[in-house]
Amino acid sequence: MGKQIFYPIYALYICLYAIIFTIVGTSFAKLMDNTLPEFDEKKHYGVILAEILVQVCLNCVLFYAMREYIHAFMLLFVNMRTHLYGSPAKFAELIISPTVFMAQTNLMKKIGYIWGISV
Repeated sequence: MGKQIFYPIYALYICLYAIIFTIVGTSFAKLMDNTLPEFDEKKHYGVILAEILVQVCLNCVLFYAMREYIHAFMLLFVNMRTHLYGSPAKFAELIISPTVFMAQTNLMKKIGYIWGISV
């Protein structure tokens, strides 16, 4: 018999992480979007760029903290043995990143304005 390529239980863990990441990540992203400064064309480019960079850094910290805390939470309920590919959270992050950025409309407007991208 050949080597197993697809691991259904592992795939289910990835889906579970992605669902949790989507709910938690999008909620925090919307909170950030409502809390941080709104897009204003009258601001200097440097100020808008600084706001973008701060918000992107906050997103990175959010992703990291969310991944660690949710993984620790999951281990309380699921006896997840170490898998060949590591934590399913790393694959689920690929799904949450675009969702979190899409929930931050002010960030998208700022990025579009600075780099001339229509959003």
